Amino acid sequence: IKHMSNPALQKLEELLKSSKDKDGSALDSHLQKVLRHYILSDPSLAMDKFEEVSFQLRQKGGLKEEGDLWEHKQLAVDLADWVSLLKKDFFEAKKGAGEEEEEVAEAGVIGNIPDLLADRKMFEWAGVAFGEEETFLLMKSMKKLASSSEAKNLKFWGKIYGREKDYLVVEGSVEGGGEEEGIPEDQEKRGEGVNLFVYWVTDRIGGEWIQLPDVTPNHVKLSRMIKHIFTGDLEAEVMTNPFFNGQEKHLLRCQIARITHSTTIIPKGMYKVVEEEEGKKGREVEMEEEPKMPSTLTTKGLETWLHYLPSILQCGRVVHMPPQQEEGAEEIEPEELQKRLEEKDPFEDRLKPLVEDIPFQTCKNSWTFQTMGDFAEYDDEMGKATVSYAVHIIKSLIWPGSITCFQNGRWSSIYVGYGMKADGKKYYPTFPPTVILEPADIEEQPEPNPTELPPEDEEKKEEEEGEAEEEQDQFIIYKQDNLS
Repeated sequence: IKHMSNPALQKLEELLKSSKDKDGSALDSHLQKVLRHYILSDPSLAMDKFEEVSFQLRQKGGLKEEGDLWEHKQLAVDLADWVSLLKKDFFEAKKGAGEEEEEVAEAGVIGNIPDLLADRKMFEWAGVAFGEEETFLLMKSMKKLASSSEAKNLKFWGKIYGREKDYLVVEGSVEGGGEEEGIPEDQEKRGEGVNLFVYWVTDRIGGEWIQLPDVTPNHVKLSRMIKHIFTGDLEAEVMTNPFFNGQEKHLLRCQIARITHSTTIIPKGMYKVVEEEEGKKGREVEMEEEPKMPSTLTTKGLETWLHYLPSILQCGRVVHMPPQQEEGAEEIEPEELQKRLEEKDPFEDRLKPLVEDIPFQTCKNSWTFQTMGDFAEYDDEMGKATVSYAVHIIKSLIWPGSITCFQNGRWSSIYVGYGMKADGKKYYPTFPPTVILEPADIEEQPEPNPTELPPEDEEKKEEEEGEAEEEQDQFIIYKQDNLS
């Protein structure tokens, strides 16, 4: 203001300097103190608290500015560990000992990552919330995973609770790279069946993502026989009965596969089953030629939702292995063997409606359906259709924690729970077999064919030989006496 020649501004400056209170403090110096306070503290609240700050500065002693200002230095010290962790995970490339810095290559195309911030608002209606900041950091962590693993179509699968640590799970797909050697003959290849997706887990946001191993049919069958609360340690042994011949990472992967194939659902009218010859229902699905885009109004009710993924058979696979002829038995046609196998372990229909699932205990269905939020209908921006901003919430009673939310044409699924199935039956662990008592000690018996006689038998033998010699001598004497 001092350097401005405008007469009006000069007159304003003189007015501010001449306006003083009873203590002699000028109005311009008072305004400078107020502005200084906001510049060093929080300018965003200047209009809301202008009168309050001005009043406190005019009081005796005024504001203790050092205590009221943001402690920027202390805040930076407190957040130093967190900042260093983020810089390590998101910005700094890992280098080995003695390696020189290399030029940063141009970032390639990263696989699809859903908008978790948009999904977060839907999940909050269902009672699931991770917080805006944590959700944003999770998206950044998934972006880093997509870049380092070259995974595609990453999706935040959910969270599984553990006794010591929890597991954050991400689902995606990777081309090739599956295990080739040492895998069971009946294990489905990566990208097929129960190994359709690849999963990564970590115990904290910003931590290292660890890829879980592929699923084997034997582990799937064993996982159906046990109940186990996870510890949070992937390498931990699973102490159960019946015995699970794997570590916690194998059981975790089995439970994720079972939950995924049981609770992945889609709205009706988007896919159809490919029919085989003779009008038989096939095992494959494809997009409808003219798919009906779902809306909040057309997806109201369980009858409008279908299972998308095929169910897992009792053999631990999605499809049966080719049947083998039994040795020594009468030869049977392969078609007949396949038919018998499917009768013993039948397939479930693809795109089966949720209302056809077996009811859970005394409930009418094994799912619950609820609509939350604004039920009103509004015209869209073009004025050609109506939209609703209500949120449909579909929860599984068989797998507590599995939730699917739908809002105005967008739907997403998440799982938050212990990874255990609610079968409605009391669980009694199988008792181990009875330990057999030790048998009674057998009395020691003499050797039937000894190489040497024991001392007692030796003495007895000598006595018998002595007696035999005496008898022989007496016989000779008796004979001589008779002859004479």
